[in-house]
Amino acid sequence: MNRRYGVFVLAGALVLNLAGIGGLGRAVSPDPKDLAVPPEVLSKARLLIQQLGSDSYREREQAQAELAKMGRLARPALLEAMDQHPNPEVRFRASLLLPRASAEDLKARLEAFLADTEARYEHALPGLSRFRKLVGTDVKARNLFAEFVKSPSNLELLTTLEQGDAAAGRAIADRRYLLFAQMQGQRILPNGHIIHEPRQISFADIACLLFVEALVPSKYIPSTPVFGHVGGSMFLQQPASHTVLNNPSEPHHEAYRRLVGAWLASRDDPNEWNNLVHLLGPGGALQNFPQAQVLLRRIASSDNVPGWSKAQALIHLVRRNGRAEIPTLLALFQDDTTITQVWFGNPGLPNQPPIQYELRLRDFALACMLYLTNQRLADYGFRFPPGQAIPAHQLSYGNYAFDSEQARQAAFVKFGFWLLKNGMPEANTPPTPPSGSGREAPPAPNTPPGIKIPLGGINPPPVIKPDR
Repeated sequence: MNRRYGVFVLAGALVLNLAGIGGLGRAVSPDPKDLAVPPEVLSKARLLIQQLGSDSYREREQAQAELAKMGRLARPALLEAMDQHPNPEVRFRASLLLPRASAEDLKARLEAFLADTEARYEHALPGLSRFRKLVGTDVKARNLFAEFVKSPSNLELLTTLEQGDAAAGRAIADRRYLLFAQMQGQRILPNGHIIHEPRQISFADIACLLFVEALVPSKYIPSTPVFGHVGGSMFLQQPASHTVLNNPSEPHHEAYRRLVGAWLASRDDPNEWNNLVHLLGPGGALQNFPQAQVLLRRIASSDNVPGWSKAQALIHLVRRNGRAEIPTLLALFQDDTTITQVWFGNPGLPNQPPIQYELRLRDFALACMLYLTNQRLADYGFRFPPGQAIPAHQLSYGNYAFDSEQARQAAFVKFGFWLLKNGMPEANTPPTPPSGSGREAPPAPNTPPGIKIPLGGINPPPVIKPDR
């Protein structure tokens, strides 16, 4: 669809009841070629276009009325007039007729698409070609697309894809806002009273939003006002989505999983990563998607991501893949992102502020390596708050830290010597995913040859003098 005329479809969609497509009780040809305008009809429309510029007001009005009756059959001639006719009044009158003609044309094409239940024909619909590339060309994919194009709101969102990323991004932000407001159900009455009428979001609305989000980079999507950042991950957790995603007997289960996988692969917004990280790990709704492992590594290694999100991503990866994640951990040995502040109190000085030490991502990556190699945190200089039991090793954070930069550097030097003595641990086979998931665990990556072990982090290791 031409971007310039996408607005006419949106305006016309408000005129026509597009929600009623596919249920007209009459036979509709599934072949879109049957919608072609016959040559004699097109010639008639072109003659009427010329009459729109007549010197007679009555003739101009009569021609406009005749073109309106022709509906979608007049659309090609109206488009020609908009583009080529030198008379400004002809162009103006054509612009008045085009919205309804375009909407009727879209409605006819939608009816043909819905009638094509075996996916035998190519159809020119907003977003369809990109949907087929993303989700597939089989009947299951076709049925999923058919599910969400029945809604005028979803059609409007799909049409913005033809107008460029900026327009689609604004439409996504608006759609997120409206769906979130529907979830919250907050409505302000004229008298100022606030009532709450929360409503469930339909599966079709969620699926359509995820599809469009998968195609538009996050930099084009404005932050949602009032409610802060609201993204597809929030709607993905709604009951309608959960039901289809986790129930293989649902008609749209397979195609929807393909769509969600493509949506996951497209995530590039660190703000949304914070909402996604708990869905990607053990017990999360997305844990068995192959794209989950890739996204977790991106979260752990990317800038502008909060330390706790990066650490949580590491926990999920190490728990699932074990020593297969050693290359990921080693690559983070120079990442100084702060995860948390660990409070140690101030024993003996009750009137003084408590002591706190910073736990950084590189510290936690080292702790994970110690966990994978069965070594003790305390042996590497990690300190624990007074009164807490010191575990041999643990895959968590929040109750240990280094008390100085010198202690931190010494720990990395010590681990470097441990590697020189014992060699790189072999990557173990990742654990099998929970039974019934229907998906195999991703293969364990091999340790890249020639990987450099940053013994002292970014700075040269300090000289450690023994205590006398």
